Amino acid sequence: MREIYTDEKCPVCGVAFKESDDIVVCPDCGTPYHRDCYKEQSECVFSDRHGSYEWKGEKQMLKERYESIHTEKMRRLSNTEDDELDMKNINTVEELREAMDQRLLRQQKDFPEVDGVDAEELVKFCGKNAAYYLPVFRDIINKGQILKLNFSAFIFFPLHCFFRRMNLFGALILFLIMLTMEARILIADTNNILGLAPEMAQLLSVLSSAAMLAILVFVLMFFNFFYFRFAVKKIKNVKSENASYSRREVLHRISEAGRPSLFSGLAFGVCAVIALSFGFQVLNNYLGVVV
Repeated sequence: MREIYTDEKCPVCGVAFKESDDIVVCPDCGTPYHRDCYKEQSECVFSDRHGSYEWKGEKQMLKERYESIHTEKMRRLSNTEDDELDMKNINTVEELREAMDQRLLRQQKDFPEVDGVDAEELVKFCGKNAAYYLPVFRDIINKGQILKLNFSAFIFFPLHCFFRRMNLFGALILFLIMLTMEARILIADTNNILGLAPEMAQLLSVLSSAAMLAILVFVLMFFNFFYFRFAVKKIKNVKSENASYSRREVLHRISEAGRPSLFSGLAFGVCAVIALSFGFQVLNNYLGVVV
């Protein structure tokens, strides 16, 4: 019993109990005391509240406070009684994520299938960001709203593309951007040979910079649409390759196929930049351009 009161404080002297302490407990409210402190006090310090008071240690109070906060958080995350029932007995992060996925699917219960791909499969593919992407995908399907700003794709380009496993899309856009940079290099190097007027050379340089910005704005506005098409195609491939497996196993493999990876994103991004830079350097050497 003594370990229950370890690190709790005696209400008389304020000193934390140790396992070796001689502890007595008030029979009416359960408040623990050092035996000597209780003799000195001669009565329970909460005697005037007996009948309505029950002692709870700091550990128990913190536990109840945490449970209260957790319950309130789950209540806010839930919109229906069914949701609240699903949130009970959650012990792991995986169980919480599964409950949140189910809640999202109930909210999007009228989500239409597209090319044989349903909402649950898209949720598994998008992972933690399904709450953002699923409504966006719904607008693309129902309203044809392909323009939706994605600032992460814009700010963190091309890493965001590779992070989302859109390697081909990211590499193609990166190639176009580096192509505009190559254009500025060629304009600067061949200006004297071509005999361009300074104003024309400056205009061409500005146009190439504007083209690079336009490409990034294109990514900002249409990344979600291309990610949607990529997700649908990838899910269809996974389902086709695993047609003999159970629904649960197929969903697991869809989740693995869409799981973002920062490491692979960085690795592929570095490799893509090096490969494209090498390619343009070879081109410059062939053209006799000095960078």
